[in-house]
Amino acid sequence: MKNLRFIYIGLVLIIMSSCSSNDKESNHLAPLNVEIPEELTNNQEAVKFIEGSEMVINHWSDTLEELLQESEEYVGKEESDLSMMDKMKLAQIGIGFMSKMAEFGSEMSQLEITANTIENGLSDEELQAFEVARQAFKNRIEELGEKYENYGKRD
Repeated sequence: MKNLRFIYIGLVLIIMSSCSSNDKESNHLAPLNVEIPEELTNNQEAVKFIEGSEMVINHWSDTLEELLQESEEYVGKEESDLSMMDKMKLAQIGIGFMSKMAEFGSEMSQLEITANTIENGLSDEELQAFEVARQAFKNRIEELGEKYENYGKRD
């Protein structure tokens, strides 16, 4: 019976957090918008890759920021200071984080394979333009790193 109560509380917590997470004011980075270089506009594979990568990076960026914001209230607290509900919420956040990062890692691996395939068929001029677009994605990851560089550090 005790396990059933634990499961019930966990389900209620998940439902409450999914309903209330959209109420918070967002300070997420603005969506990344990668301009398709003129040299690549006629290459449908490259255009599709850039647009798909843009969607993946924006989704990942928002998801990561949401997870970090959800856990912010627990940063710096000792485990002994947390209630059972706090611990359950942190476990939920941790599982969500691991799940999303595994999903993102898989998507990024597939994008990297696709990028390598596309690069093999590009002229030197197209390759330079393609690299400029890919650099925009790397820049977004660096922006996130800089924004959250001090996340979790105590003053």
